Amino acid sequence: MVAAQNTQITLYRGSAINAFGDVQQVRNSPLYAGLPACLVERTDTVLDPATQTPMTVRGSVLYLDPWVTPQVADQVVDSATGDIYAVEEVIRPPTIIGVPSDVRCSLRRVTGQGT
Repeated sequence: MVAAQNTQITLYRGSAINAFGDVQQVRNSPLYAGLPACLVERTDTVLDPATQTPMTVRGSVLYLDPWVTPQVADQVVDSATGDIYAVEEVIRPPTIIGVPSDVRCSLRRVTGQGT
């Protein structure tokens, strides 16, 4: 992994249909547990084009080893904080020199202890 590892995560995969017909995430057994990762949270201040009101947009990015196979809709649990994230996008950047590069995942925080 090229990115600096700053946490360990557990990656869950799977879903089921509940009694109301909604898709729910099932976190019975982890796909990967204790996986070293780099979790980066960033904030950007943007202006609303209509009202010129500044808004804060928060985003999270996860970097994983090239052999890890995350998919959209997987869930990631940060072992250090207990925060739960949903994977929204998986990007496998191309490489010029033949060495695999880190897998980058865009995340959306589902639940957490902080604000």
